[in-house]
Amino acid sequence: LLGKDATGVETAADVLELNDGPVVPGAPDFDGSHLDPIGRFEVRCKPLVCHVHFAGALFPTISRRHDPAHQWTPVMCSRYSLTSPHDAVRAYFKCARADAFPQRFNIAPTQPVSIVRTGADNNRELVLVRWGLIPGWVKNPNEFTTILNARSETVLDKASFKAAMRHRRCIVPADAYYEWTGKPGAKRPHMFSRSRAPGPFGIAALWEHWMNADGSEMESMAMLTVCANATAGRVHDRMPAILPEAAFDAWLDVRNVRDREAHELLRPAADDLLKVDELLPAINDSRREGVHLQSRTSVVVASVHAGTLL
Repeated sequence: LLGKDATGVETAADVLELNDGPVVPGAPDFDGSHLDPIGRFEVRCKPLVCHVHFAGALFPTISRRHDPAHQWTPVMCSRYSLTSPHDAVRAYFKCARADAFPQRFNIAPTQPVSIVRTGADNNRELVLVRWGLIPGWVKNPNEFTTILNARSETVLDKASFKAAMRHRRCIVPADAYYEWTGKPGAKRPHMFSRSRAPGPFGIAALWEHWMNADGSEMESMAMLTVCANATAGRVHDRMPAILPEAAFDAWLDVRNVRDREAHELLRPAADDLLKVDELLPAINDSRREGVHLQSRTSVVVASVHAGTLL
């Protein structure tokens, strides 16, 4: 999307192209309760103008591209879970130290989330940061469009991600992520998890450090996405960039592995890595939490692809 919002802040022209999550400039109360794909975020396209409906507000913007057949853009990977025991996650990612985190079945944007990164002593650490990338050059985070996800194809070139690709690569531990199909008011949730034994997997991500003039600091992250494999493609044309365990070292080694080398690791996961289950609609509310949110329906998920992302 191109143009500026009411405050004169650029509407992150490349972010909707790169970011598979909602990117609505100037939206009030821009927090996890609103960053929700269930009936609150919709894009209706005409040849030149996209109207972004967000939490009841309307934000017209100029569109760079248009697909006449695509009248609704689903939010990509805007929720996930991490329910594996703390010790199991720490062991799987071989972290020397780890912040405590609770079992979570419904992790939403702007919340504190766990990431794995290489610490100053060159050992892996599991730390909590905010989901929603804020680059270090941003002057006022309240006027910057939160970046939830970035398309891996262009992270080497875009200003919001170039420095992080070189110096601040990380991994997001997860054991499932959610996608939705259907139109607002009739959303059908789907869960992607390991097809064999349940357990964590690692999503490639970037983290940033932001410091205010008053000395306050914030660390944040955005996940990377790739083209969907055959399994994920039943529901969406994109999926998180899930790294094989053998690639963890290279992805996290920002001292010795250049950004372009690391970029080669960003591939769709093997088709048999994940399975997809349709869930009951309880997961639709981002404020809910608990194991019941992952209750399956009896529906066998065939191809229910929602469309092509902008």
